[in-house]
Amino acid sequence: MATLDWPEALIPQRAAIGSQGAGEQFRSPYNGTAQTTDFIAERWVLSVTMPQARRVNAGAFEAFAFQLRGGFNRVRAWHFGRPVPIGTMRGSPTLSAGVARGATALPITGGTANSTLLAGDMLGVGGQLCMVATTTTLNGSGAGSVPIVHRVRGTIAGGSAVTWNKPTGDFLMPAMLASVLHMPGAIDGAAFDFEEVW
Repeated sequence: MATLDWPEALIPQRAAIGSQGAGEQFRSPYNGTAQTTDFIAERWVLSVTMPQARRVNAGAFEAFAFQLRGGFNRVRAWHFGRPVPIGTMRGSPTLSAGVARGATALPITGGTANSTLLAGDMLGVGGQLCMVATTTTLNGSGAGSVPIVHRVRGTIAGGSAVTWNKPTGDFLMPAMLASVLHMPGAIDGAAFDFEEVW
């Protein structure tokens, strides 16, 4: 098994990102009340549709897609619609303390002083892709506690680098089949689905 980097030259025509919960729901047959059991295993799902391409340029895309079918290999991918934060935080942030599985916030230090992270901005840390839950302003030292949408799925050590420029998560393609439609002189825009793994 190998983990590939998403090639910079492969720009999706459309990309959808979603949040897949992990849990069970039960509704009482007597009074209709709902009960949910929540597991700390939510994950990102990603669907991409590639643009049509000239056949002469299609080989690299085919080879890349075919290596990923069945989840035997993984790919590092980012949020194609928001590759860098809309907020103003930049710099070289790190975690000021370790975070345990289930944590709902990242203690960040080393960001730009008095900068912001807006709800929906993406960060990467410890091999996990994190979305900022609410707009957060770092203090004059570039530090702050940043609430995240998905809980931390595995312990991350203090001092770990926090990536803001195209932060990635590891994704696999669950489908055992990947195919590309060839037409005269071109290939059609193939669509593929991925789910986050860690």
